[in-house]
Amino acid sequence: MNFGEFSYKLVHKIARKYSHLFKDIAEDLQVSNMPYSIEEYFAMMIVTIIFSMPLIGIIAFLFYLLINDLLISIIAGVVFYSIILVGIIALYYVYPSQVASSRRKKIDNALHFATIYMQTLAGTGAPPHIIFKILGSFEEFSEISEVSRKINRDIEIFGMDPVEAINRAAERTPSNNLRELLYGMRSTITSGGDLKRYLEEKANAFVNNFRRKLEEYTKVLAVFMEIYITMVIVGSVLALVLTTIMSLISGGILGIEQLQILIVTVGLPILSGIFILLIKSVSPTEV
Repeated sequence: MNFGEFSYKLVHKIARKYSHLFKDIAEDLQVSNMPYSIEEYFAMMIVTIIFSMPLIGIIAFLFYLLINDLLISIIAGVVFYSIILVGIIALYYVYPSQVASSRRKKIDNALHFATIYMQTLAGTGAPPHIIFKILGSFEEFSEISEVSRKINRDIEIFGMDPVEAINRAAERTPSNNLRELLYGMRSTITSGGDLKRYLEEKANAFVNNFRRKLEEYTKVLAVFMEIYITMVIVGSVLALVLTTIMSLISGGILGIEQLQILIVTVGLPILSGIFILLIKSVSPTEV
């Protein structure tokens, strides 16, 4: 039993009654590939809130140790827990959209490679379910491989028609590009068109789009490099030089050496890590 099932079993009445408050994220929850219904997901939030309630007492106790005032400690515990409560609700509300956005990016970044591979398979005369079966066996295509495995599962295990399975996958994908590709494949198969030619046209379009993304990414990297050199490298050296000069002029300010150590050992790694995360977030090669 996973956390979703446990939570729903525990507070299913509340979840059924109030889960409509989260109806806005129902689509994000579906395309994020998270294995929960909207009722289960809402129940998970309620159970998380219930389990976090002892934090009121813990926070109040810590404040009481600091200020030795019971009333203020209780108020502080309630106030800080209210902030935590808002954070929990906000986190549950935005998390599916963040997961869906991450899946969308991974799909779009690998779609040109996957389409070229599908075009090659279609050129050999392989039927659609074989194309998706083979594509699903490769982990290099990330989320696209997962989508392909589900299409093949729907066909081979659940006995769905390939057109129906492709249509179902298209409705559940967070990527507009993949949805367009799958709908096009569905129409081509239904009308008896040339699947290889269709995939070839889409592959060319996706490759051109990926080439444009790479060019934009190169420009972004150049901007990031200039900012990094100016703010982080030059800024850190300037801060070290200025603090050293200040220390010499004043005859040695207490704490200057510790400040310099913090700049080098803490400040530089943190700023560098932030830049790495920013670069990875805009990278068109991240799958």
